[in-house]
Amino acid sequence: AGLLKAVNSGEFNYVDDQPIDTVLYGDKIIYSMLYSTKISYIDTTCSFTYPLSGSTFSNAEILIYGTAHSDSLINSVELWVDNQWITVEGTNNWIYYLDPSEARDGHILVKCKVNDGTNRYGDSDEYPSIDLYKVSSLKTQTIYPKYPSSINIGQPFKFEVYNKYGHSVNDFVVFVENDVYEGVNGSVMITLYKSKNLVRVEAPGYYSWDIHLEAKDDSMNILLMSLGVVMVVVAIYLYLNKDKIKGKTK
Repeated sequence: AGLLKAVNSGEFNYVDDQPIDTVLYGDKIIYSMLYSTKISYIDTTCSFTYPLSGSTFSNAEILIYGTAHSDSLINSVELWVDNQWITVEGTNNWIYYLDPSEARDGHILVKCKVNDGTNRYGDSDEYPSIDLYKVSSLKTQTIYPKYPSSINIGQPFKFEVYNKYGHSVNDFVVFVENDVYEGVNGSVMITLYKSKNLVRVEAPGYYSWDIHLEAKDDSMNILLMSLGVVMVVVAIYLYLNKDKIKGKTK
């Protein structure tokens, strides 16, 4: 109410004894045709896919994601978290990692809005929302790393970390001997320089995870392949020049 209006008028009526020729929705023109009263509404929505309203979390980060739609171009999507608007990653499909260290215990109201220039919602109570609850005393969670079954020494490989729901863990650190790797958006590239390596993964709100990863030295295989190539080249040369070689040996 109050957002949809005619130019030079605060409501739908006739201006200067003539039909309305332009209609605004907020500050955006949504219909313009002289001597016409037809109105086309702009469809703008923002919704939460995960988590469900009423979910609880502890000291482990919580992934919030959803979808947004607008008949107009979406500039950005924002979430209202802890009394402030935060621009999240993505537009039509958006995602946000809530850092538990920045959230207080108890009820947390999260709202979602789409910025597309239409000022879709005038009243903040109309924004789609979910209720979350932080309970620091909840049990620590388990992380589930994922990595290739075959790893070569000196060759980078992708190391991923997930929670029990199959969602990526954004904030984690991998310790490999004296090297430290920081995970971003659920993964990090790691390089092993020894055949046997002690690896530890740590993330806030999760149990630490330790494992021995083995890497194979592929240099010997490369050497053998090189020798094989040389032998094939020599064999081809001898075959193509066998007549010349026989003539020289007579």
